[in-house]
Amino acid sequence: ISRHAITLVLDEVPLQAGAEIRRFPLLTQDRDERLLAVAPIGGVDSPLDNATGGTGAIPFTGWARDDVEVTRVMVCRAAVTGEVAPVNPNCGGAAQFFLGFAVFIDGARPDVAAYQPGLPLNTRGGWGFMVLTNMLPNQGNGTYQFSMYAEDREGHPVLLGTRTMTC
Repeated sequence: ISRHAITLVLDEVPLQAGAEIRRFPLLTQDRDERLLAVAPIGGVDSPLDNATGGTGAIPFTGWARDDVEVTRVMVCRAAVTGEVAPVNPNCGGAAQFFLGFAVFIDGARPDVAAYQPGLPLNTRGGWGFMVLTNMLPNQGNGTYQFSMYAEDREGHPVLLGTRTMTC
């Protein structure tokens, strides 16, 4: 973490040529770099919440943006009856099972890139992750809740959304 001192100065510029410019410091404030950072934003596009009939493979897709860089998107699952999920740092610190990291797909979301074209890595906003239902508890027969989180370069995790699905 780096710290910065910000100083507001008033300069008195004389009307006479060659006269000295006088400086008057008005305010000095130390700033922590983390205070200036912004957490990522984003959303989950698919599947729809409360979807039913998922079999085989379930695609999770969405988008995430940040003022510096989204470094990863994590997909997690809540515990079902009979399970106890550990507190997991890959799940925003929630007690959930970590399923994996989504893959960023450059150019997949031109609408997101066009929304704020000045942001770094603006064409790399789209992400995707595939969940195989036979890897879920009870061979994928039941109702499951999934949570997707984004994390930026500064380490800010944020919940992008949750989806409940019955397979």
